[in-house]
Amino acid sequence: MRIDLVANGLIKDLTYFKKEIKRSDLIIAADAGYDYILNAGIIADIFVGDMDSVCSNIDHDVHQIVLKKDKDKSDLEIALDLAVSLKPSDVYIWGALGKRLDHQFFNIDLLLKYKKNNIKIKDHDVELYIVLLIL
Repeated sequence: MRIDLVANGLIKDLTYFKKEIKRSDLIIAADAGYDYILNAGIIADIFVGDMDSVCSNIDHDVHQIVLKKDKDKSDLEIALDLAVSLKPSDVYIWGALGKRLDHQFFNIDLLLKYKKNNIKIKDHDVELYIVLLIL
């Protein structure tokens, strides 16, 4: 199963994003990542967030996991916890790069946290992932 998560970073090429995300079995929007999905004309399966940055109203057909604003993890990290718990073969994170530098570093660090789960940060010109070498 392929899961695509959409965060609130920069997605440079919406045409490529729309083409790629249609291959997903499950789409999870992390807070304002929902706005990207909506602008692409795609319906998210799950919304995860504290609603501090999403601009759009969440459709009633979308399963909503509304978080408290005061928490120890980011919306994306909690969405990633959910995705990993479903034991997918692949997880792609869109919108993890390109806006706030502190968020970019944190999102790249999430790859290390979930290094055994085949998670990739993706955009039209980049695919970041961790390779484990067992010696």
